[in-house]
Amino acid sequence: MSQNLHWKGRCLSVLLVLLLAGVCMIAGCTQAPSGQTTKGVPVNTSIQTLDPSALVPFVPSAPQGWVNETEPFGYTMNDNNQGISYSAASGSYTYAANNSSTAEVIIQDTGGAKVGFRGLWDNLTASEGTSAYTKSVEVKGNPAWEIYEAPDRYASWISVGDRFMIYIAVNGGSRADFDTLTDSINYQGLAALK
Repeated sequence: MSQNLHWKGRCLSVLLVLLLAGVCMIAGCTQAPSGQTTKGVPVNTSIQTLDPSALVPFVPSAPQGWVNETEPFGYTMNDNNQGISYSAASGSYTYAANNSSTAEVIIQDTGGAKVGFRGLWDNLTASEGTSAYTKSVEVKGNPAWEIYEAPDRYASWISVGDRFMIYIAVNGGSRADFDTLTDSINYQGLAALK
């Protein structure tokens, strides 16, 4: 039963991300905010990305009070529309006292290509309502987008250099949980990878 609830929560998270991306595309939001640019790589260009195993050590351990749902793992993604493969690593977490609270970290090395989360980047736009917002922020000197949906859903996309994208999401947790997970990533170490 609890695994079923967890997967429903995870599916809801993914649907939220896809819904947000769709809304942004329909709204025609194709400009990156000032100071937040990405270079991108032309379609069907060969790119060099790291082996996924090089990204795994940058997926943080579970924050205090949380447990790793799975050990962090690396994998390769394919964007068939652009003919580009890129690498990624993920970690999933569950709150120890309430397994319906989940968190996730995904790190992607797109080699600068506008695929994966970097492909969504240009479609994000600032907005604010009574129970939700999307805003441009900075995380440890890196441009980022932060999303909040009341009462307890937090997410961010963080661009590290022109090649790495980090997605962090906390569903059913607190702002402090989200901040702890965000602060536990070694952004400088990731940026130094070649």
